[in-house]
Amino acid sequence: RWALLLLALHAALALWGAARNSVTFDENFHLPAGVLIARHGELRVSAVNPPLVKALCGWAALAAGVQIPTLDAMGDGEQGRVGEAFMRANADRYHRVFVAARAVVVALSVLLAALVWRWARRLYGPRGGLLALGFYAFAPEALAHAGVVTLDLGTGLGFAASVYAFWGFVRTGRWAWWLALVLAVGATFLVRFSAVLLVPILLALALVAAARARLRRLRRPRRMWLGLAMLPVTTLAILTLGYLGGTS
Repeated sequence: RWALLLLALHAALALWGAARNSVTFDENFHLPAGVLIARHGELRVSAVNPPLVKALCGWAALAAGVQIPTLDAMGDGEQGRVGEAFMRANADRYHRVFVAARAVVVALSVLLAALVWRWARRLYGPRGGLLALGFYAFAPEALAHAGVVTLDLGTGLGFAASVYAFWGFVRTGRWAWWLALVLAVGATFLVRFSAVLLVPILLALALVAAARARLRRLRRPRRMWLGLAMLPVTTLAILTLGYLGGTS
């Protein structure tokens, strides 16, 4: 009950900020690119970042009645020109479509908050879970990033979910946890290219777990290494699907 209340308060505060704040500099790159991905599968605009979160926000903007600029207005497709064309095409609904897209990021933040609560609860019990959730729910940085169409919140969720799934896989050796790890890592690579940092992170955690194997804290160490060895293949497959087969 208290966890649900904290999650609801976090969502309410983030939505309040999303509704009141003006559009930030990089949001006007991410959302136009996401709308083009969602409507046309166009991946070349703002290609400096992967498409997943941008596309999710783009679908929300489409549901809110966003207008897509003409090809002539977008010029050569440079993200700044596309952003300006997008702003002009949606002058009468500009804030509305961004609030709709920002609601997607708020939902991702609620998911991250729930993950923080669940993981802390498993480590430190119900009180520890509520304390961790309370810190996240009212953290200024979390609330700030939850209310804008950027990739930081999705990146944080991806990293946390990947490490949590690996923690569960190492502790239990169950393939269900490995499947969760595959999906979390693949999704993180579709959110931000900095997901490559998961490689040394997971390797370091695996080495720590292997060192503790003699203390009987690691189940099925061979399965852990096998699961890690298969991650490059599964991640490449997810990237191929996420890019609609348009990249190698």
